[in-house]
Amino acid sequence: MKIAVITGASSGLGREYAFETARSRREIDEIWLIARREDKLRETAEQISKKVKILPLDITKEECISEYASLLKETNPEVELLINNAGFGRLGDFDLLNTHDNGGMVRLNCE
Repeated sequence: MKIAVITGASSGLGREYAFETARSRREIDEIWLIARREDKLRETAEQISKKVKILPLDITKEECISEYASLLKETNPEVELLINNAGFGRLGDFDLLNTHDNGGMVRLNCE
């Protein structure tokens, strides 16, 4: 089974990537949508004509990465397309921003 995996798929560019993938990539059998907000993932999935797997995961958390890795091992799909779109940012003076948020931004956006 050939799949597309799209992170940050609940809104914005990730959601649009999901729609475009469904329209233009005929070789894809299933699209895996990954993001934290399950309700938004469901809304997106309802608008896609291809088979969709919803994975409400926070990929900044190790246990969510482990869950995703286990699913890949269990199902052994052929990942035809990977769009790593998840990310976030905070604005402001670096020294005034929350240390936890700064670390989270680096882990998600750079690792």
